[in-house]
Amino acid sequence: MRWFGRPDREYREELEAHISMEVRENIERGMSPDEARQAALRTFGSALFVREKLAGERPLHFWHDLYRDLTYGMRLLQRNPGLTATVVLTLALGIGANTAIFSLVDAVLLRMLPVRDPQSLVVVRALTRAGKPDWFSHIDYEWLREHNQMFSSLAASAGWSSNIDYGDRKERIAFFLVR
Repeated sequence: MRWFGRPDREYREELEAHISMEVRENIERGMSPDEARQAALRTFGSALFVREKLAGERPLHFWHDLYRDLTYGMRLLQRNPGLTATVVLTLALGIGANTAIFSLVDAVLLRMLPVRDPQSLVVVRALTRAGKPDWFSHIDYEWLREHNQMFSSLAASAGWSSNIDYGDRKERIAFFLVR
C-alpha cells in the first residue's frame, strides 16, 4: 500500500541493484559469475530479512502493521460468528466488571467524603486501662455529645454480626447502626 511508505517492489529493486553492484565487484576481483552471485547473496544475507528490516524503518510502519492486524482480525471474526460472539461478550463483561469495581473503589476509597472539611474528621474510640479497644456505651455517647466543646458534631456507630439460617445454608451478615 503506497500510503504507508515505499512499496515492497521498490525495496526489492533497490536490494537487487546492491546485489548486482556486489556481483560486478566480485567479477572484477576474478570470480566466476555464479561464484560472484553466491558471494554477493552471502554478503547481504536473506533477501526477505533485509526487506523486513527496511520495512520496519518506514515512518508509518506501526500504523501499517496495526492496519494489517485489524483487517486480519476482522476477517477471522467474520469467518467464525461463534468466536465473535464469545469475544464481544467477554469484552463487554470485562469492561463492565472493571467499570463497576472502579466506581466502587472511587466512591469508597478515592473520593473525599461529602462534608464541608473532610480532613478534619476524627474517630474517637474508647480504650481500657490496659490500652485495648473498648466500646462506648450509649450513655457515654450522650454525655460526650452534650458536653462537646471541641467538635462541631458527633456521630456514633455500632456494629455486630449475626448468622442467618436459610434452612440448607447459613450466612454471616454484618450490621452497622449509625446515629
